[in-house]
Amino acid sequence: MSSEFVGVRGRRGFATGAVLAIVLAFGATGCASKKFVRNRVDPVQTRVDNIDSQVQEHSKNIDELERTASKMDERIGTVDQRAQSAAQAASAKADEAGQRAQQANEAASNAKSLADEALTGVDTLSKRVDNVNQYQVAFEESVLFNFESSQLTDESKKKLDEAAAKITPDSPYLIEVTGFTDQTGGRTYNVTLSEQRARNVVRYLTSQHNIPLHRIHVMGFGSENPVAKNNTREGRKMNRRVEVRLYTSNAYQGGQQTSQMVNH
Repeated sequence: MSSEFVGVRGRRGFATGAVLAIVLAFGATGCASKKFVRNRVDPVQTRVDNIDSQVQEHSKNIDELERTASKMDERIGTVDQRAQSAAQAASAKADEAGQRAQQANEAASNAKSLADEALTGVDTLSKRVDNVNQYQVAFEESVLFNFESSQLTDESKKKLDEAAAKITPDSPYLIEVTGFTDQTGGRTYNVTLSEQRARNVVRYLTSQHNIPLHRIHVMGFGSENPVAKNNTREGRKMNRRVEVRLYTSNAYQGGQQTSQMVNH
């Protein structure tokens, strides 16, 4: 074998070895690069995955907050409506209370006026009866009423006409009108009925005979002071009456003797 052939063969083996070395080196370098990339990329991917999980969790929390906020808005709206309704109701009640207070003030004012008038009337009456011991009964008369009625009968009107004819207008006098009932019915009913009977007598005397109202004193006593027993029909009839008395301080013309009570 020639030296030239040996040289060529040696150069070929060297080249082949070099190529193999290069390939092996490249292969080793490629594996090292992949491992390096994995070592760098995997942590980043893990962090990215964690961030995605956190983002999803935050999204869920945000959705829950939005639902909660929506419910709160609804509740706030309901509370606002209730507050408005309550405010309107309170305003209406305040207006009603104001009206009632105004009515109460008016009633109090009217009551005060009536009280003042009553005091004036009492003072006037007191002045008229300062010398009451000097007054004497000039005459008295009784008028009767039907059962549970306060209307004057024709007979009652006739008796009142006769009594009024005995009054001398220029003579100082006072008239006492007192109403009564029988014992049928309750006390309150009887008192009211007796007052109505007495007032009707006063109305007749003032309207038909021009007797000044300030000269008349009126009162209702119900079933008190009966003049007859209430266990008989005739007795109850006698007790349904109004008594009229004339008081005068002077000799009263035609009134020296007391008239007899009417028994019908």
